[in-house]
Amino acid sequence: MGYSPFSIESLNPDNSQVTKAYDIISQLESLILKNQGTDKIAGVLIDSVHQRVQVKLGDYLFNVMHEYTWPYAAHSSVDTPRVGGMIIMLSPDEFLIAGTGIVVTFQSATDDGTVAGIASMDEGKFVNGKWIAGRRMNGDQDHQGRHMYIEGGTFGIQIVKLYKYK
Repeated sequence: MGYSPFSIESLNPDNSQVTKAYDIISQLESLILKNQGTDKIAGVLIDSVHQRVQVKLGDYLFNVMHEYTWPYAAHSSVDTPRVGGMIIMLSPDEFLIAGTGIVVTFQSATDDGTVAGIASMDEGKFVNGKWIAGRRMNGDQDHQGRHMYIEGGTFGIQIVKLYKYK
């Protein structure tokens, strides 16, 4: 089935949040179809009431927060906007995270003292179904290995490789 916002024909297709969101969904179409109905994909919607969501995929917990919960994010003087994202498990330690306005931290899903760390994080896009890596996200971009961030008002895709240690 599908979804289409009311009055979509009145939007400026060159500079609309809907156009940007549909572009990301279009890039991820094959991965979404491959993983829908499995335990390898999850979506989150975050708003002013529900500003934090925890998702379990594989051996990891993903703590997804509205960017406004992070003190360094730019804040609007109007209401807290809805933001969200999607997480797709590519392999046991590799995940694709796409969305807008989210900060994601990672932890081990086991209760044995194991800690999750970020091995690497790359921003990029899919072109004709092939992943094209852009910037390597480290230092300021991942807050020295503490989280993944996609700024509100933009839509992005990042591939995150995680590891566990005690």
